Parts: sequence; C-alpha cells; structure tokens
Amino acid sequence: MSEIDIHRLLECASLETVTFLEISAKRAHQDMHHSEFTSRGEYDVAPEYTLMLGRHDSEDLFSVRLKTEIVTDPGRVFVDAVAEYSLSEIKTSQVSEELLLEFANNVSIMTLLPYIRHAIADMSQRVFLNVLTMPIYRRGDITFSPADAAKSE
Repeated sequence: MSEIDIHRLLECASLETVTFLEISAKRAHQDMHHSEFTSRGEYDVAPEYTLMLGRHDSEDLFSVRLKTEIVTDPGRVFVDAVAEYSLSEIKTSQVSEELLLEFANNVSIMTLLPYIRHAIADMSQRVFLNVLTMPIYRRGDITFSPADAAKSE
C-alpha cells in the first residue's frame, strides 16, 4: 500500500454535510436601548477558534469541527460548525493525524468559514441590531498545529 498524501486525500474525500451544533448570541448590556446599539457603528471583531478532528466508527467518514467565539462590546457570539466528509477508495485508518490536520487547515477551514461568517452576521443583526463582520481570510491565515487540534468522537 502506498503512502497517502494530501493530493490522494483530496481525490478521495467528498463533503457530505455542514451542520451547526450551536449558534448563539447574547447581549453584554441587556438594558441598552435600540438606538444605543445601532448608533455605535463598527465593532472590533477578533474571532477565537478551536479546531476538533473526528474519526467515526465507519471507516469511510471523518469530520472537522470549528468553534468560533467573538466577544466584543455589544456581546458574545458563538458558532460551532462541523463539516463531515466521506472517503472513497481509502479508509480513515489509512489517513495519518498529520494529514487529517493538513486537510483541515487547507480545505475544511475554508469550507466552514462562509457558513460561520453568515451565522455570525445573522445572529449579531438579530441580537445586537448591528452586523458583526468577520475579517477576510485567505487560505493559510488560520492554521492549527497538532497541539492546537483536539480529537472529537
């Protein structure tokens, strides 16, 4: 059996679903009047991310989960999203943790970010009456080391 590299993994992986496990927003100042929220304009948005990699009992499924938290003046927004992938021709047991992390850093994060961006914009508009806009990211701007990536089941 030959060594599986990122190119082979890309050939064999298919995105099955993107699912939200949690979407929430909470005002920091619940007694603020509508006009106080809408008059403040732009807010500093500095998301914090947590990455989790998951292998399933089925040998042909794996997942990449990205938790995003933004705490800013109007309040807190949290999004927990997961991308599930199926594999053809290879099994998850053949994919090393390092390769799974490389796939997450270069493919999955870029897959999940538009969904997370939309959820944050939507929830912040509803709760803060003002849209929080996430920064633009290019591939490689957000990466995780093996020590940063947690394993999920």
